[in-house]
Amino acid sequence: MRRRRRAWLLGALVAFSAAFARAPIAEVEGGAEGGAGATPPTAVRYADPLWYDLVDVRWAVDADGRPVALELELAAVDPVRPLLQPILEAYLMVAEGGRRELLPGSGVVLGEDQGWSVAVRVTGQGAWAWQADGGAPGRALDVAIVGRVVRLAWPVDLSAEGRWAALSGVYDPFHATGWRAFAREPSPWTFATAEPGPPVVDVFPDDAASLAQVRAGRPWSPRRPAPVRAPVSAWWWWMVGGLALAFSGLAWRRVQPPGPPGAAPPSPSGVELIDDGEMSSEEASPMEGGAPREPVGQVESDAPSKGASGAADEGGNGGPVDGRAARASRYEAEDRPATGTATEASDADASTSAAPSSRTT
Repeated sequence: MRRRRRAWLLGALVAFSAAFARAPIAEVEGGAEGGAGATPPTAVRYADPLWYDLVDVRWAVDADGRPVALELELAAVDPVRPLLQPILEAYLMVAEGGRRELLPGSGVVLGEDQGWSVAVRVTGQGAWAWQADGGAPGRALDVAIVGRVVRLAWPVDLSAEGRWAALSGVYDPFHATGWRAFAREPSPWTFATAEPGPPVVDVFPDDAASLAQVRAGRPWSPRRPAPVRAPVSAWWWWMVGGLALAFSGLAWRRVQPPGPPGAAPPSPSGVELIDDGEMSSEEASPMEGGAPREPVGQVESDAPSKGASGAADEGGNGGPVDGRAARASRYEAEDRPATGTATEASDADASTSAAPSSRTT
């Protein structure tokens, strides 16, 4: 019962702390949603921010581990006209060297220690790839949409070394670069922000700090993103302290010193044991009224054996003697000397006291 009560108290403490604790870590892990800090378009065809939200950019590999396709996962895809709204750009960032200038249109600049080797652009018109060290035009890539994933077949001769970074914006089919600028007031065709800046709706790796950095026009450093630490709420410290106190109490109960020396340990079965010396003579004597006691539980079971042994005794055949008869004979043999000695002692006292009287007479 006590263990159940302690478990219930610990559970209530954890639930109480979790209910009042803030959860800023979830916001950091989830990253910046598409369109965060900007007003979405008012037209229904462009209004859903999930169509611009970059969730993941990864390789699809074959059985040998060789990259065969590039996958860009979005939070949602328009089922009627996929990829009509967003423009997506992905850059394969390399550890050293590479090109700093991005494809024209986004207005984003990279930091001094950043560089890419391969760039990919995806719109409603198709997908293309460019190499940083070549002046050839973009190479067309095969596009397939599987659920929320945009899958691009990757040529064998293109590099696959590095880490991906990506941008998203609103696609403008009438602009040479495909990027549609932001408006200052709500618009049916694009996002609106009060401050001018690059028309980037979302970035990958996705975190609020990187998106704010890009929106402000500052250099973007996706190769080594700055870590974002969530503040720790005071309620978490209260929860940790309460759990530590509870577990220390349980540990203290286990290491309590034993009782005072000389104290009798409790009976394991909970039954009080009685010493033979504390029993009365009647309880301790096996005889009652000059005859051995009959065990109550053995009357019926011993009856057949008694008849058999009695018949053996009466016949004088020297057969086995009943156990109770043997005990009775032993008890009578022990009592006879004691009785005879007491009688003789009383007769001797009587004769001694009567002897002087006869002499006097």
